[in-house]
Amino acid sequence: MVVFARYAHDAIELQLLDLGSGTVQPVTANGAVNVEPRWSPDGTRIAFVSSAYNRRWHIFAVAIEAGAPAEGTITRLTEDNDSRLPRYYYSVWDHYLSPTWSPTDGS
Repeated sequence: MVVFARYAHDAIELQLLDLGSGTVQPVTANGAVNVEPRWSPDGTRIAFVSSAYNRRWHIFAVAIEAGAPAEGTITRLTEDNDSRLPRYYYSVWDHYLSPTWSPTDGS
């Protein structure tokens, strides 16, 4: 099973590709930019970056069961944080990028 990002109608959505059958199914369908998918060490979850919440970059996770996203399991893991720092690019809001999993406990 491979997770990948695909441009779709002015959004970037995550999809799962079953290498054995060649079938593709959506992981996200929220009209946002969803990128940088990372499988958990045990292969049961995917962490990814999305602009789905307030159009700012946040880390989300979704559970995968039997080779498909488990319904209702997309969860935002990060909160909005106003850094109160002046920035040349973006805004005062923190942006969360490049998710990784802990190799010891999978969180």
